[in-house]
Amino acid sequence: MPVQNYSEVSEQRTETIEQRIDEAWIDEFRQRVESAATTEETTALRQEIEDQKNQIGEFFAELKGKVVRRHHRLNAIASIEKMINDLPSSGDPEAEQKFTALENTLNAARPHLGELYEAYKTTLTDMKPEYIGS
Repeated sequence: MPVQNYSEVSEQRTETIEQRIDEAWIDEFRQRVESAATTEETTALRQEIEDQKNQIGEFFAELKGKVVRRHHRLNAIASIEKMINDLPSSGDPEAEQKFTALENTLNAARPHLGELYEAYKTTLTDMKPEYIGS
């Protein structure tokens, strides 16, 4: 069995410890992205990932993509929820126009919403007779 000098063993140990720390940080970061509830949180996460770019190497693109997707999703949800809450009553002169704008926004946000798209679509389908042609 070959004898390793102290510096070789120390370097290997340091690399192993750093790798474990990086993996733990990356796993924890992924969880933080998934649990982010506001666009402010995703903006802060985006800045954090930019600051860690050199330390995380190959994981940068993956983590940045997750943050950006989460940000777009939260932004789309907030926009649609606001439009739903701001809809005037069905008898209002602007009701049909605002409902149509809401449908268009929902369709544009579809790639960011995933499974929520169908839930919103069902809600709007139920509301449509009230707003269109009234």
